[in-house]
Amino acid sequence: MGLGFSLHTGVLDTLNVSNDCRLHTSLPMKTLFISSLLLLSACANDKSGTGDTGHTSVTTDDTAANDTGEPPSLVNITSFVANIDPDCSVCGTATIELDTPAPLTLLVGSSGEPPVDWVKMDAASSHQIPVLQLRADTTYELIARINDGTDAVVESDSISLTTGPLPDDLPFMELTSNEELETQPGLTLFAVARWTPIAEEDWNYLVAVDAQGNVVWYRFLEGFGIGLHVDEQSRIYSTETALTALRIDPFGQTSAEWTMADLGYDTAHHEVLGLPDDGMAIMSSELRTVEGWVDETTGIELDFDVVGDLLVTFDSNGEATWEWSMLDHFDPIEHHTIDMHGTFWMRPPYMDVEAPKDWSHGNAMVANDGGWLGSYRNLDWLVQVDPNTDEVEWVLGPEGDFELASGGRWFSRQHAPEIQENGNILLYDNGNARADAEVGEQPWSRVVEYQLDHETNIATEVWSWDGGERY
Repeated sequence: MGLGFSLHTGVLDTLNVSNDCRLHTSLPMKTLFISSLLLLSACANDKSGTGDTGHTSVTTDDTAANDTGEPPSLVNITSFVANIDPDCSVCGTATIELDTPAPLTLLVGSSGEPPVDWVKMDAASSHQIPVLQLRADTTYELIARINDGTDAVVESDSISLTTGPLPDDLPFMELTSNEELETQPGLTLFAVARWTPIAEEDWNYLVAVDAQGNVVWYRFLEGFGIGLHVDEQSRIYSTETALTALRIDPFGQTSAEWTMADLGYDTAHHEVLGLPDDGMAIMSSELRTVEGWVDETTGIELDFDVVGDLLVTFDSNGEATWEWSMLDHFDPIEHHTIDMHGTFWMRPPYMDVEAPKDWSHGNAMVANDGGWLGSYRNLDWLVQVDPNTDEVEWVLGPEGDFELASGGRWFSRQHAPEIQENGNILLYDNGNARADAEVGEQPWSRVVEYQLDHETNIATEVWSWDGGERY
């Protein structure tokens, strides 16, 4: 993670996929989005024809008595088809048709290994099952097994599902360290973007990798993906351009988009969060003209078009339930940094504005102690807000409400604050412009943890890590 960037990760664990699709939590093959993202609707490819790569079908008739002389099963598999999603070469879908509704277990195994339970489905006559967490250029064997409630068990012949190569433009990824005690279980989700020499806003990927660093799911975004979150149902939230909020449910085979103009707001940027009531919280923005800026060289008074951040929550119907504005509570003239003159907001919906000022540059919105903690990169501040009163409870950072205990250093241009179980704040300190930097000191980045004493207003740096040698 270099200067000026943040890395958002989500660990995707097993859980109920839907009302009729449950995953085995004990499987070695831990279901990819058990995270909830069913293979987007794209993973349900309808292509047929045995010549298609990654497509195999089998029709089974099990009406005859079995070898033991027992009566035939009451349920028969009439069709078993598996496809690879054309938009995700490591995503598959198995479609299984029965002549009578029945529960079903899908078994999956990579070539040369016996298939193991992948998912159990409740009773239905038609089953469409995502087959995820697959690796590129690999053949898998799939088996459908039915227990119709009698002693008879129907098991299909195995069919093959072959994944394709990863996209040519997806950067090569290699795992360089994987120490057991330092690796979280499940999958790691992150965004991939081209930032240099200029940001390519129409080229972005969301990528999930397993503990060995293999890409096991991806989605191409046609617009700038800023912000990434996985909710309790393991659905993925992001943006696709600053004008659209996005939710992907691979296991539910759905993808939802919210156009910010339709919701009555300018943008969705850096943070899109799912809420427990199926609502949503976003970081948005607004543009205001602020008068009274004085040019230090000429003394001329200027007007600036300033972009400030909003915190907004929505209910499940897309109705705003709360809104809070930085510009309502802080004066840009009194507190700003040189980075306000950056070009970040020279993009829709502010393309027609001459030199919009990136004043606060919010980059995180974190639930904390019944309120919201906002991270404002260009102010070097974390701001805690009470949504019941709209009051600012405290500000952490240079010129804020806390004195820094001896031996600590303030963060600057920070990203990704996290609230720890003990209430401490862990964040990524980019360090671009430290308030206490010594003359000639080069910027350097670190991870840092602070303990806040709200009675004395003392902030203590209790831990930090900068990777060792910095220069």
